Amino acid sequence: MDSSAGLSLKHQRVKRLLMLTTSYGQHLPKNNAITLTLSQESLAQMINSSRQTVNQLLGELESEGLLKRHYGKITIPEPETLFSRYQFI
Repeated sequence: MDSSAGLSLKHQRVKRLLMLTTSYGQHLPKNNAITLTLSQESLAQMINSSRQTVNQLLGELESEGLLKRHYGKITIPEPETLFSRYQFI
């Protein structure tokens, strides 16, 4: 059973982003930005959601200053902040 099953969609998305930063993202020294080359459609498929919903949820994280959206990319400027804000993972 998937450990994300009981999590809200927002938490599932954050969990997936954090997983991707350690296995898929461009690894940079601690406290530096990590850029994931990942479309919103791909992320939506990973968490069984729609691209529109993922866009809305990424917008929430962007307004919190936790990430920046670019065409086909997601940048996490301060990964440690995202990790510490979502310690449930």
